Amino acid sequence: MNAANNAVELPSLEEIEKIDKQQQKAIESLEISTTTDDGKTSYVKCQKCNRLLAMFQKMPTSYFVSNRITILEKQIKQAEIRNNHYHNNNNIMRLKQELTDLLKEEEKNDLITRLPLYSSRMTDCKWICSQCWDQAYRPLINKPK
Repeated sequence: MNAANNAVELPSLEEIEKIDKQQQKAIESLEISTTTDDGKTSYVKCQKCNRLLAMFQKMPTSYFVSNRITILEKQIKQAEIRNNHYHNNNNIMRLKQELTDLLKEEEKNDLITRLPLYSSRMTDCKWICSQCWDQAYRPLINKPK
């Protein structure tokens, strides 16, 4: 058997953009709540069966990201001190924007890694629990060949 016969067709850029938009929409529509007495445990709702599931604990920030955040904060502080002498706000605004973008991206990544849910194109990018996932994929696994 030839490896070329087993080639997987990749989606087009338009399809990838559409999938990204669907995933972003599904992430934004997640229902997350804190309902415990300690206020530390967060719950997320399955988008298929509406069951509440406890989210995983927050993971430590990667070295690269935490290091970059620290560097940006120091650069902003130094630029603000120097700004009193040179009146240059463009650099400060650029650094603050980069820091804001980095923090937003890290918050999004943190949310996704804490979810006890699964998502795929088969589920229309909806976030579903493991029981719903099994129900969705069981027919494919047990399909006769």
